[in-house]
Amino acid sequence: MTKINNKEITFYYKSVKYTLPNEKLISNTIKEILVANDITEYNITFIFTNIKEITKLNNKYLTHNYPTDILTFNYSEDYRIFGGDIYICTNVVYENAEEYNTNVNDEMLRVIFHGILHLLGHNDQTEEEALNMRVLEEECIKKHKK
Repeated sequence: MTKINNKEITFYYKSVKYTLPNEKLISNTIKEILVANDITEYNITFIFTNIKEITKLNNKYLTHNYPTDILTFNYSEDYRIFGGDIYICTNVVYENAEEYNTNVNDEMLRVIFHGILHLLGHNDQTEEEALNMRVLEEECIKKHKK
């Protein structure tokens, strides 16, 4: 009988030139965050994609016909294991890094942790939620850089 790995974080690059410089370190930080939230089994997939693909997904699932930096699909309830798919548009992350005067890798970290926070149940629909999300993102980045 094949044992299923219930502690998996994977990274896929779909039609993009960007690759994370430190997948293992990022995975380790995510694992720390999950353990701090009493999560011991998980299956999280990051898919780095382009503007065309993210716009198509954003339109299909949220009826927004424009690109976004991140879309998070939480499958925790459906599969009885914590996890989901996190789509990240590298083009938009590059644009955001320029707009917010930060480097691309720091902005990518923020977006990655943003997706994890969504999987953990945090929202950013209201101004208060968005501010709280930003504080939590910064805490995750600090944890990662320690």
